[in-house]
Amino acid sequence: MFHSVAIVFILQAFESSEFKHEWCAQHRMQLACGDAIDSQQILNNGIASIRRFVNIVKHSPSLRSKLATAQEAANVPKNVMKMVKLAGFLWIFIFGLFSPLLQDVSTRWDSTYEMVERFVEQKPAIDIVALDEKNVETELKTLSAATIIALKRMLAVLKPVKQFTKMVCCKNHAA
Repeated sequence: MFHSVAIVFILQAFESSEFKHEWCAQHRMQLACGDAIDSQQILNNGIASIRRFVNIVKHSPSLRSKLATAQEAANVPKNVMKMVKLAGFLWIFIFGLFSPLLQDVSTRWDSTYEMVERFVEQKPAIDIVALDEKNVETELKTLSAATIIALKRMLAVLKPVKQFTKMVCCKNHAA
């Protein structure tokens, strides 16, 4: 309920604002959200740990395989489907052993949001893998319960902004 009301207010403010170019508003939104995240040390530390962890998994086929097995045990989504665009208009779906985790692009706050969101979703499976893998366990020790709570709060606060960004982006591509 809160998120849909927040989206309405954001859209009303956007439509009644002085922005004549939506990309300018999107860019400012990127900068504002990025600055807000960067201003919180607990979020920065948590995001840095998640980023390092995702990088470890991304470069390790054996860890990706263990994570896929742990996903079944923890009953979390596998997220192994990947869409690939061919010839500028044709989309195909490729199924395979892709990382269920997302790597962010540090200049786009929404990609960081998606990386953290996926990490939180996959956390039960990640915890199972961490029991057997020392390098994973070591990396995840920096993620305290307080850090995870702060990251979850960040997701809750930024969810309407993420939805707004997606709506404006889709509106731009539809025109």
